[in-house]
Amino acid sequence: MPAAAALLTVLVVAAATLESRFALVSAADREGAPMLGLAADDFVVEDAGARCEVLGVTPASYPVAIIVDTSSFARSDFQQLRDAVHQFIGALSGRDVALFASGAMPTRVVDFTRGMGQLEEGIAHTFAQPGSAPRILDAIADAARDLRERRSTITRIVVVSAGGPDSSARAPRAVLDAVVASRSIVDVIDLQQTHRRSNPADERSSKTVIPSELRSDNDAALLHALSKRTLGIYERIVTPSGYAASLQKVRGQILSEVVVEYAATSGSARNLRVGVRLPGAVVRGIAVERWPDTRP
Repeated sequence: MPAAAALLTVLVVAAATLESRFALVSAADREGAPMLGLAADDFVVEDAGARCEVLGVTPASYPVAIIVDTSSFARSDFQQLRDAVHQFIGALSGRDVALFASGAMPTRVVDFTRGMGQLEEGIAHTFAQPGSAPRILDAIADAARDLRERRSTITRIVVVSAGGPDSSARAPRAVLDAVVASRSIVDVIDLQQTHRRSNPADERSSKTVIPSELRSDNDAALLHALSKRTLGIYERIVTPSGYAASLQKVRGQILSEVVVEYAATSGSARNLRVGVRLPGAVVRGIAVERWPDTRP
């Protein structure tokens, strides 16, 4: 009996040293196509150098905010931009999605909803505004604020930019702080405009070529850095047709993602490595934290 009691004590202490941790994981084949339908037995997880038991795998149905550039710089190509966003929205069913516009004053066009009809109607009735400058950073900060209120393990902001010079009021550091607080991954599709617009009214002056001449390289660098810092996708496109292809890449990333729950030693440093038991798979894993439970 004493021996049994001692064994029980050891087991209880050992169990108390483990905790559940979570990772956002995506897997793709050699061609980049998402690998769907993966189960717990398909994953191999190491944390702090130790092999971990995979406890479960669930769909990564976190909320997404889409920011559409509605400034005058988007006017000549806005139909292609809108069509690409419309197609992208169709891949987000089953999760909360909101739509923001970043021209003139940033605006939330559609609040978070799972209603595809509302989102499709919202983008269909969104237009580029003449004489308005883009305020992408302000729109990102607004979206991050709203996403933080949803208290999700992870969130995502997808920016579709026409590449004009940003006129946001917020400092870049304040935007980054808002994004980090919302636990957002930021993807940016950024058009590098190199053609002269046919309508002089769309220019901020009548004799400019738009992009790099008017737009500071710092604008693109800031968006690139924000995307890299949050492990998002940054795509610099040179023609409006690139909107659809780049959003398709983001779509593939989102569809391939799952949340993997695993058991790790309590208090150990995080050094996450994730793989799958399938040949040729390309796997990416991001450690994520649950929001603390503040309920009484």
